[in-house]
Amino acid sequence: MTEEKIKRITVATTIGAVVLLCFLIFVLAFQVVKINASKKLEADYDAQILYLEELRNEGADKIALHKQSWIVQARARELGYDFDMDRYVND
Repeated sequence: MTEEKIKRITVATTIGAVVLLCFLIFVLAFQVVKINASKKLEADYDAQILYLEELRNEGADKIALHKQSWIVQARARELGYDFDMDRYVND
């Protein structure tokens, strides 16, 4: 092999490695952002659960309790949870 061919192979390998590294860093950053968003949604969901339990323990009126329960169930569905009643609706 000539010196020029070895130099081209080295440059091509270096460029490929840099592109691969940039791609992996991009994927890693995207996953970190997605995990943080999921954790925030989960924290909001847990806060809604605590608030609903407080309402239930205080014996709040049924309209407010139903409204908060609906919000918690909607957020739970956003996180991927399902309820027994969903199985009958989707069938």
